[in-house]
Amino acid sequence: MTTTKRPTLPPKRVFRRQMASMSALLLVSTGCQLLGQDPARCEQSVATVRQALSFKDFESARKWRDYTWKVCDERAVVATLDKEILDGEAALDAEAKANAQAQQLAKQRINAAQSAWYAFDRAKAEEHTPEALDATRKSAKRLEEGLPPAFAEKIAAYNAAQYEKRLAALGR
Repeated sequence: MTTTKRPTLPPKRVFRRQMASMSALLLVSTGCQLLGQDPARCEQSVATVRQALSFKDFESARKWRDYTWKVCDERAVVATLDKEILDGEAALDAEAKANAQAQQLAKQRINAAQSAWYAFDRAKAEEHTPEALDATRKSAKRLEEGLPPAFAEKIAAYNAAQYEKRLAALGR
C-alpha cells in the first residue's frame, strides 16, 4: 500500500491562511462584543423603547425591543417591554374606539339640538315668545351634558349662535 503525501504548502501560503483565519476570528469576536450583552446598552435601549411608547410610536418601539433582545442578558426585561408594547397598543385602540363613540354621540346630540331649534322655527308666529325661546335654549343646552369638553363646546357654540339669531328675530 502506498501512502500519498499531501502536498505541503509553501511557508508564505501557510502564513497567509493563518493570518486570514486569525483576522476572521478577531472580526467575529469583535462583532460579538459589539452586539453582546452590555448593561449600559441594555438600559439605553430599554429607555428608548419606553420613550417610543410614550410617543405612541409602536413600530419604532418594536425595532428597539428587538435590539434590546440582543444586548440584554436579562430576558425578564424584554418580556416586560413586550407587555408594555401590547398594553400601549390596546390602550390606543380603546382610546380610538372611545373617541369614535364620543364623536358619534356628539353628532346625534348636534342633530337633536338642530331639531329643537327647527321645531321652534316651525311653530306658529304667535308661539314665538321669549319664554318659548328660553325653553328651547334650555332643552338644547341639556344636550351638551355628558360629552367630552371639545364636543360640548361645539354644541354650546352652536346653541349660543342659534339663540342669538332667534332672539334678534324676536326683537323685530
